[in-house]
Amino acid sequence: LFYSDGFTIFDKTHNPMPNGFIQGNTTATHPIFVIPKPGSEQSYYMIINSNGFGDPFLSWIEIDLGLNGGFGDVVSNVGEVLLDNPTGKITAVLHSNLTDIWVVSHELNSNNYHAWLATENGISATPIISPIGSNIMASDFDSGNGQIKTSHSGNQIVAVNRGINTVEIFNFDRSLGTLYNPIILAN
Repeated sequence: LFYSDGFTIFDKTHNPMPNGFIQGNTTATHPIFVIPKPGSEQSYYMIINSNGFGDPFLSWIEIDLGLNGGFGDVVSNVGEVLLDNPTGKITAVLHSNLTDIWVVSHELNSNNYHAWLATENGISATPIISPIGSNIMASDFDSGNGQIKTSHSGNQIVAVNRGINTVEIFNFDRSLGTLYNPIILAN
């Protein structure tokens, strides 16, 4: 298919895609995160986390494997910035309609989790925001990193915050994109 080192997207023959130069932060837990484009057999959405490079942002692009003679390329003029101040955490959850996908990340300097709906038409610019759990501050760099994972069913999300030594477990509403009912385990 394709892969990336956080700076370049490579095709299946290990050559850079013509428009595959990105600004992922390779020190983030998830510098890039890829999900299939709902309803497509050959397109994917790549979420790019630039956290840690000057003005951090979380953005997305579309990769179509039918472009560039079947080796794939980034689709021109598709994608945008989702969040101006992300942590290094990104995960995805299948929507309850079993087609669309929620992309979930945490905002830096807040306790806000953002969930964007990915559909066949792109990733929504307007997130569902759940103010819940710990404040992740830029002054505590390690807290912005750490894993965020979903349960197999997608009904729970767990986040590990290294710098403040917490593990947070939330229920996740796969229809609405909201996190609720926090359980916070502290050191």
